Formats: sequence, structure tokens, C-alpha cells
Amino acid sequence: MKLLIALLGFVAGMASCQAATYSCSSGINCGNDVECLSTCSNIVVMGTVSQVISPNGTVLGPGSTYSASVVVQCSFKGGVSLAGQVLTISGFSNPPATPTNSCNGSISADGKQYLFFIYISSLSTSTVKTYAISTVCYGGIPVTADSIQHVSNVIGASVGTSGALFGSASCTLPAPQAPPPPPPTVSGGSGGSFIAGSDAVSPRLGKFAVAVAGMGSLVALLAAN
Repeated sequence: MKLLIALLGFVAGMASCQAATYSCSSGINCGNDVECLSTCSNIVVMGTVSQVISPNGTVLGPGSTYSASVVVQCSFKGGVSLAGQVLTISGFSNPPATPTNSCNGSISADGKQYLFFIYISSLSTSTVKTYAISTVCYGGIPVTADSIQHVSNVIGASVGTSGALFGSASCTLPAPQAPPPPPPTVSGGSGGSFIAGSDAVSPRLGKFAVAVAGMGSLVALLAAN
């Protein structure tokens, strides 16, 4: 019985660790998790870099930090629409000559669209506001169907998928997708259980769901005996 209780606690603990909740109070440590960034950042925009601004005109090399001018096409979060504006955003950086991790906060005027998760870094009374990226590990997140879907999962669920804030009609988000429910458990003939269709578990659950299912089977078997 003690083993059964311990296993039940272990399974419950593993499940709670997988909940998509984000703590934003002590700074943003989202990495490149778009749903975390969309939740924790004050402002979310989509745009292209028109110019990279080096400090005092210095040559940008490994480890350099710099700002960029970003032309905003879509404004998804922030209270006031920034669509159509050109923002000066700081906090970008090139990886050091000898990288120690996978962080890459660089950006370039390559004409591609990026998602920028930012906040106002200047005083609100300033004539010209300046902004900074929320996560220095990733300068901008490339715009893809997947990254836009993750933005919608957070923002579309709360404020809708279109509106005057966003900008043009091309800024309409796809419908939000709710996290998939746990796969159903089907009782086996010997008191065990298994996940129905476990070979097609959602990618958002991945191998974790299979692992929890396996633990569930063992718990059910012990309970039956």
C-alpha cells in the first residue's frame, strides 16, 4: 500500500510539472517559448528590421550589443497600437567569439518578419519612447505558422484574433488552440490499463504522456492486487 501511495504521488507530481503556467514576477526567463513570452511581455509586435544601430558607430563584432530600428506591421499586445510606427529597440547582441550556450540575441536588416517581445525602457514622459527586448537570449522570434499560433493561444484567447489594435487585416490571428486533453485510459482485461492510440500522442504532450500512462498502468495493476 505504501508503494501504491508513493507511485500515485509521483504521477501527480509529474503531471503538475507539465502545466503551462508562467511566473513573470521575477523577470522573464522564457527562452524562446513563445507562449511564455506572449504571457509575460508587456508588448508584442511583429515587424521587420530596417536598420541596425551600433553604439557610437562602432564596428559590430562578436559579443557586441546594439539597437535596431523596427518597422511594426502588427501590434498584438500593449494597450496602444504601434502598427505602422518605427520603434528603436535595444538589447540585441552578437554571440561571443567562443559561445558558451545556445543564446543568440542577434538581429539583422534581412527583410524578414520577426516577433518582438518588448517593454518601454525609457521614461513614459520622454518625447521619444525607446524599447528593449524582454529576453536577451533571443533577439527576435521568426514569424512562422507555428510561432503565430502560439501567440494566438495566449492573446487570441483573451482579446480576440483581430481588431484595431492589431493593424491591418493581414494581422488577424488564427483561432486559438486549447491544450489537448490527456489521452483516454482504457481498462485492460487483467486489471491493467493502457492509453488508447498511444502511438499518436499529441506533440505538446510528447513522451511525457506515454511515461505517465506507463506509471498509471503500474498503479492500476498494484491497486487491483
